[in-house]
Amino acid sequence: MASQPDHRIASVIACILILVLVTAPLLLGGHSPLAWSINATLIGFATTAFSGWHIVRRQPLPVPHSWLGGAFIALILVAFWIYLQSASWTPHFMHHRAWDSAARALNHEYRGAISLNPSETRLALLRLVTTAAVFWLALQLGRDPKWAYRVLYSIAISAAAYAVYGIFVEAYQLNSVLWREKMSVSSNVVTATFVGPNSFAIYAILGLLTTLGLGFRALSANRKTTSGLVGSRAIAAKSYYYTRTLLAYGTLVAPLLMAIVMSGSRAGLFFLIAIVFTITFLGRMASNSRSTRKLMTANHSFAIAVLLCCALLVAVLNYGNFVVTSIQSLDGRELAQGQFLAERRAVWWISIRALLDSPLVGFGYGAFADTFAAYRDGSISIYGRWMKAHNAYVEAAVGLGVPMALIFFYSVFVPAYRVAIGAITRRRHRVVPSIATAACLAIGAHQLIDFSIYPQGIAIVFAAILGVGTAQSWSSRKQ
Repeated sequence: MASQPDHRIASVIACILILVLVTAPLLLGGHSPLAWSINATLIGFATTAFSGWHIVRRQPLPVPHSWLGGAFIALILVAFWIYLQSASWTPHFMHHRAWDSAARALNHEYRGAISLNPSETRLALLRLVTTAAVFWLALQLGRDPKWAYRVLYSIAISAAAYAVYGIFVEAYQLNSVLWREKMSVSSNVVTATFVGPNSFAIYAILGLLTTLGLGFRALSANRKTTSGLVGSRAIAAKSYYYTRTLLAYGTLVAPLLMAIVMSGSRAGLFFLIAIVFTITFLGRMASNSRSTRKLMTANHSFAIAVLLCCALLVAVLNYGNFVVTSIQSLDGRELAQGQFLAERRAVWWISIRALLDSPLVGFGYGAFADTFAAYRDGSISIYGRWMKAHNAYVEAAVGLGVPMALIFFYSVFVPAYRVAIGAITRRRHRVVPSIATAACLAIGAHQLIDFSIYPQGIAIVFAAILGVGTAQSWSSRKQ
């Protein structure tokens, strides 16, 4: 059986991981060079220390890499390919022709690369490796249920704290994100420490998912409170336990729910409603499994779903003006003519056209802005600069090329599939892979229309949830 790491080294590494998870959204949602440097330093030290300890002590890892098939190998191949894209010593025939055009136009010799912007590609590689290291640490530490739940509790509490901060800023109309003034599109809505409302809404949804899952677990533990009690004493004990649990988790759910609605994010509100159905589905799948110890019964899932719907209705009735204002902020004439959605679709088609020009090697991971500028046409407005494709899958294919993009998607799909299996088949600690499954559905669907996975405040938190969910998706008896 895979061994657990020494409790002392595990405690230190886990504390560093939790510190990164709590502070990741602090600096503009983790979307700043300072945040990237801090996260890379802390996570790099923790990963090195954890690996070095196991090598020196000759202890097997809690979760062997073979358990995830070729996912780790696929991710290593992708990381190495991204490095090659930024390197100038690669064969000249692989370099983008824009480097030769620039050399002729400026009469200056350039050492080209596959990427149109090698420096941005290297920065994107740094962020990707940091996120992958967070997943790996959460995977290894999360094999111990104690640390898996501590990671989830840290995410739930910190997300609620950021939501409270965002509501406070909006209530006093400070119109700022930390020390920076909000952008015009983000004014009069809750963004907390994030630059945009959509990114904050997705982060708050991850916190809400985690909180609700932990609440399920707490409510399902009521049998212990009535053990040995009968009659009125059992009813009183159960009532006290339910009331205390609902108040405790309601304190976290309330600001998260309110902040999501007050963010004015239409996508956030849609995915929040989808979460209700996801929670009900997972609860019923758990109740219909072969488990003799049901962690989440159908009654619990249905009751919580109803309560969440009621709370959402109250929040919308009281703070729905934020969503209405967000919709009305779009120019009515453009919305009526479909220009808003048409421009988004035009960006996708331009990105696909660029992809067809270099389907094998791509244009460089993280260099989408430079790529799009070269292919931009009259189908979209001449104003502004498109930094993202608003579709993370298309953007990854444009940057990496189709073959490496498929390998990259495979490396993410394997743990996502694993947590879905664990959410249905696990007997103990089922709530952990269930939270990860719901998070995968929310994040995966949102990437079809946006790019919320890029800020490290979201990417790192999601990687940690997926890591502990994957670690707990196997039975403790697995050899």
